[in-house]
Amino acid sequence: MKKTQKNVLGALGLILVAAVTTFAAYLPSPEASAANSLTDHITVRVPAQTADVGISGMTSGSTLIEPNQSVNISHENVDNLKVTIKYTDKDGVEHSYILVDENVDSGFHSDEMGLNLSTGEYTYGGNTYTFPNHGYGEYVITVHGDGTGGTDEQSLWFTHIPAIAEVEKDSETGNPSVDLEYLPYDGTETSVGNVATLILNIYDKDGNLVTPMSPITVTAPTDNVLLPFDQYNLPSGQYTLEVIAYDKDGNDLYKPYYVNFNYQAVPHDEGDEDDIVVPDTGAPDTGGLFGNLNVSKGDFLVTGLIVFFAIGIGSAIFIARRNKKSSRR
Repeated sequence: MKKTQKNVLGALGLILVAAVTTFAAYLPSPEASAANSLTDHITVRVPAQTADVGISGMTSGSTLIEPNQSVNISHENVDNLKVTIKYTDKDGVEHSYILVDENVDSGFHSDEMGLNLSTGEYTYGGNTYTFPNHGYGEYVITVHGDGTGGTDEQSLWFTHIPAIAEVEKDSETGNPSVDLEYLPYDGTETSVGNVATLILNIYDKDGNLVTPMSPITVTAPTDNVLLPFDQYNLPSGQYTLEVIAYDKDGNDLYKPYYVNFNYQAVPHDEGDEDDIVVPDTGAPDTGGLFGNLNVSKGDFLVTGLIVFFAIGIGSAIFIARRNKKSSRR
């Protein structure tokens, strides 16, 4: 009886599983239904491309003596491009100008801008323009771009000066050697350079002018000056070189240029093979053989002790050998 009941329950279980499986097979797919129901409501938004501008061609913070320079200006995803320049002259007065202000294509573009800092001329897009105030001083060039993806701005700055100096140690004399870099005035109206004279001043570590050798006047096109520190017996230490550039009319062209350097005094007898310095040991010059040898009392004392110990040790060895021979006999 129990076996018959188990068979009936098993058959009913199989029938139930088959019925559930058949019902599930005819149900619509929920994923397909959801996808179909959302098809008409999907909205795809493409974000606007980010505005990007750049300026290159020179290192920001550079110090330049050459007036002809160039920079490269690039932009992408920009609708309006603006390039400005700010010039600060030697008196600290600022002058700002707009060099470029135009609507541009949003694609990627890269253009070169040429600058002549001595005339104020600049070229861009095949055209030549000018800005009124220019010359030696500090410059900041800024590129600004506006686009549907926002704005971007990049800048670089540099200084245009008339002369640059470096100080090194002269290998032969040990004196400071000044290398000057500038564009010299050649005496003609078409001269590229306008530096006619340079004045060099030397200051000690306390800021005092070293008057025995300052000022030093340098006439163009001289580009190296040896500072005769040894002739004035100047001590070792830190010094500062000041360089001021003047034009042919005696007008200073820009603020002074400063260089700090160290000087190590060199003894006059250094490197002289014929001048041998004998150290003074303190022995009086009594004449005769020992006086001319420049031997001190300390030298005699040390020598005497060495001789004393040598004789004592030799005597001890001699006595020991003699006693050994006597015992054998």
